[in-house]
Amino acid sequence: MATCSECIASDGGCCVSVFAKGWKIVLLPSEVNRISAVTGQDPARFVDTSPLAPVQMEFYCSPQQAAEDPLWARLFSLWTRPGGLKSACPFLVPDGCSLPYWAKPFLCQVYPLQFSIAGNRLYSTSECDCPLAREMHSEGDVLAYFHDGSERLWKAFVTFQQEFIELLTVLEGQ
Repeated sequence: MATCSECIASDGGCCVSVFAKGWKIVLLPSEVNRISAVTGQDPARFVDTSPLAPVQMEFYCSPQQAAEDPLWARLFSLWTRPGGLKSACPFLVPDGCSLPYWAKPFLCQVYPLQFSIAGNRLYSTSECDCPLAREMHSEGDVLAYFHDGSERLWKAFVTFQQEFIELLTVLEGQ
């Protein structure tokens, strides 16, 4: 079974494969503030505020994704320049992420699991590109491997969900 450090050493890590496609991992403003406070870095050092790559916008706003989680499609139809990690994650080191687990963006904490804001759920999928997750049989197995628990991850999800909806409300009010 491959570990994150083995994936990072062999091909840069499957969790960052999205960067190769021109995608960026989107950060909520609260996540930018948290990472900046933890690292002491100015957000300009790690945040990219360019528009999402067309392929990423296409994915988030596709009829299939909009049906699965319409809140994502609404967010990106309004948020034209979302903050996200720069093209190569500056926190990824040979042993994994240099950020404390609690300070990581939620999208990084939940990976390789999937989630639905509108559906209010966390789940695993067979379409995941993480070799570790493909060998695990349940969300619990994945969480145990990463020394995480469903209760802690669920709390992080609820916080992310609330901040996501607050941002969406602000954007809709503009």
